[in-house]
Amino acid sequence: VCDGTRIRDFTSIEDTVNALMLLNRLNGNLETAYHIGTGVNYSILEVAIAFDHPYVFVEDRVYELKNTVCSGTKVPLWKPYDDVIEHIKQWRTSNALS
Repeated sequence: VCDGTRIRDFTSIEDTVNALMLLNRLNGNLETAYHIGTGVNYSILEVAIAFDHPYVFVEDRVYELKNTVCSGTKVPLWKPYDDVIEHIKQWRTSNALS
């Protein structure tokens, strides 16, 4: 987005699913809002570069926040398995992308 400097707490699909499954086992329902995040923020450009694939910049979206941080009610007993940049690199290796 824009120049790629916007910051996000990216979380892998596997980590997100594991957190939701844990919540379901602990609570039996998912009615409470929880924040699922690694606690580590990366710019959108850093994530795009990790894919080692061509990317393009787009016009700035005035309604989009520059930085978001995962805070609030955390998932009890849950920790992310891996860093999203490392996860992307592992995915690239296992899918023969370089």
